[in-house]
Amino acid sequence: MKRRGNLLLLALLVVCALSFWLARSSDPDPAGPETVPGTQSPGDAATPGGSGWVGEGVAQTIHLAVLNGTARPGLARSVGLALATFGCVAQRVGNAPGDSFARTLLINRRLSRRAAASLANRLGGLPVLCEQDSRVTEDAVLVLGADWPEICRALGLSLAPSPAG
Repeated sequence: MKRRGNLLLLALLVVCALSFWLARSSDPDPAGPETVPGTQSPGDAATPGGSGWVGEGVAQTIHLAVLNGTARPGLARSVGLALATFGCVAQRVGNAPGDSFARTLLINRRLSRRAAASLANRLGGLPVLCEQDSRVTEDAVLVLGADWPEICRALGLSLAPSPAG
């Protein structure tokens, strides 16, 4: 069973690396304006991908899929609810393929590189994989790993430790 989990994790990493390699040159806004909520200057226009700014100083929300890559039940739901403080909405929560991710990561689907990097930094300096895909409905995917307590601290979320088992 452990070998199957390792194979699934390896397959996910290969797909992410391949997607990153294929999408490196297709970033729609490599040097565009900062698009993370709270940093808008008047007159900024919305950016492609739905993560920019709209109208008279009203920020558009970043839509995330939050996946639990740990064995802790309910983690994606709890983190997804707390993300509202960062201008994000957990559009979808669920489990990642496998429950032994060592590190939390952000998979950028539709954000500018600067916006994804800024969000990752606000969440504690997460690694960002670029997997641009305009066909999806979420702007990014947050995959929670074993370092989830650090993410909870960044969000101001208090969760009791899991019982040892």
